[in-house]
Amino acid sequence: MPRLWASALIGIILLVPSSAVAQLVGTGFTQPVYAAPNPLAANSMYVVQRGGLVRSLNLTNGSIGSTPLLNMSTVTGSSFTAAGGEQGLLGLAFHPNFATNRQMYVSYTYDNGQTGGAVRVDQFTVNAGGTADVASRRTVIDYDDRRFTNHNAGWIGFNPVAPGSSAYNLYIPSGDGGSGNDPDNNAQNLGVYTGKLLRVNVGSAGISTNGGYTIPTGNMTGTGVRPEIYSYGLRNPYRASFDRTTGNLYIGDVGQSAREEIDFIPNGAAGGQNFGWRLREGDIQNPDAGAGGPEPPGYVPPIHAYPRSRGASVTGGYVYRGPALDAGGQPLDGTYIFGDFVSGRIWSFRYTGTFVPTGDTTERTTEFGFTAGELDISSFAQDADGALYVIHYGGSIYRIVPVPEPATVGLVVGALVGVRALARIRARSTRRTA
Repeated sequence: MPRLWASALIGIILLVPSSAVAQLVGTGFTQPVYAAPNPLAANSMYVVQRGGLVRSLNLTNGSIGSTPLLNMSTVTGSSFTAAGGEQGLLGLAFHPNFATNRQMYVSYTYDNGQTGGAVRVDQFTVNAGGTADVASRRTVIDYDDRRFTNHNAGWIGFNPVAPGSSAYNLYIPSGDGGSGNDPDNNAQNLGVYTGKLLRVNVGSAGISTNGGYTIPTGNMTGTGVRPEIYSYGLRNPYRASFDRTTGNLYIGDVGQSAREEIDFIPNGAAGGQNFGWRLREGDIQNPDAGAGGPEPPGYVPPIHAYPRSRGASVTGGYVYRGPALDAGGQPLDGTYIFGDFVSGRIWSFRYTGTFVPTGDTTERTTEFGFTAGELDISSFAQDADGALYVIHYGGSIYRIVPVPEPATVGLVVGALVGVRALARIRARSTRRTA
């Protein structure tokens, strides 16, 4: 039997018991690392490529726009670099008042002349033609208190729940500065930006000058404390998200050698949470000699942690709030769905206020029609309606949808798996390091 049709039949067998499945909606991207709803067009998303392009994806027909929203190579003065596997264009967010002010934000690494480089968040105005005006660039914040090229985090986002007339707060998680075991102890040092969750108010219209933000009430205060710091003790919070219904914040923080973790901040909480790195790793003391220690002051443990037997680089996801959808006979609404870049596995849990052990998570990998190791999960995404997407670093994007009616399962799955089989012929990309 030809391999392509065998794959299709296996896909059908996997899909029948479940009521949710991954549907291929786009392919042909180069190292995609994030996606966000397109505020300029319905049924469209903007996809961030690590190499510096933001490209549109038509969710109806899978076409990719010919003109990018942004091309970082054309941005004078940015010193953009994507030289290493964890460097490049990493995050994208649109201002909650985008329809009025046309402001977008990106997170990226740049060459500052030092070995480790630096990370910057810039604001751009999107012009009437639907492209970012590169001359409008304003720097929100940048930080170069780092000596290594890895652990650049990258996600940025606005709280989606009732931003109010003045509290347009942009959240900016930062990595610890790189290497292993945070050799400069940045994550516990409140005098540097690295290893933190930063929060700044860019106002209803966005900033008008470089660094023209204000400090939100509830950020950390004290002698020598950077006022942009909201919480700290993070290693590499590569992907985070807000629950679009409750406003609670979930943070996927990549571990060192023993644990991967999900951290949590309830909506409206004052800052000051210390998630423990480098003393703590996940739900245990960091086992590496000279780095671990007891729970520090203000310590907030993760709501979930998993060992290296499950994976080695967590990719934070989303609380599902999309169209009604079941998986494994249970509704997905209200469940947090996340994955692992290295193992290619996907899990979910429903957080009810207490630590979630690994035994209380549900694996969704095969339910969604994948096999472990098939994907390099660089990110998850949501569209304007809350539907969930899985982004494969190898160039493909999938949407989680209901399983088609039995009469059409064979045709739909055959087509989807056929395309996926062809896509897998392409050389697999370098995995993101932990």
